[in-house]
Amino acid sequence: MQSVYEMAARRSRGGIQKESSTLYARYVTQLTNKYMNKDKQCNIIDLKASLIEELEDRKEEILEAEHTEDVVYEIVESYIPIYHAELLELAMSDLWFATAQPDMEYETPIDGIRWNVYETLTQEVAHEWMANNEDTNQTIESIN
Repeated sequence: MQSVYEMAARRSRGGIQKESSTLYARYVTQLTNKYMNKDKQCNIIDLKASLIEELEDRKEEILEAEHTEDVVYEIVESYIPIYHAELLELAMSDLWFATAQPDMEYETPIDGIRWNVYETLTQEVAHEWMANNEDTNQTIESIN
């Protein structure tokens, strides 16, 4: 059986023959299953939970930073999916991401979805987390 790499190389050379078309179909199916695996589907609930977990793990570092908000926003930005397929999965799981008009201008609909995801994570997770930890931050500032 050919490896995925061998099939891709044959495909790029334009050398897919009739007998290898079945292998190519299998290759496409493997890729589809890999990127559209329902167990690993990108959804906002998992993004929020992962973001909260990271904020809690890095709580001390965040609260000791000179510009707490900047550190939190950088962490939020790292949770925005970069692949179009993941952004489209988010939009399919919650149509609001695709239909809400963002506060900023964007070049493509994907950019609009990306911005809506950022706003959701910022408003629903980051701001709430910062508000809940404001007392802790003031205590750390008074000690320093």
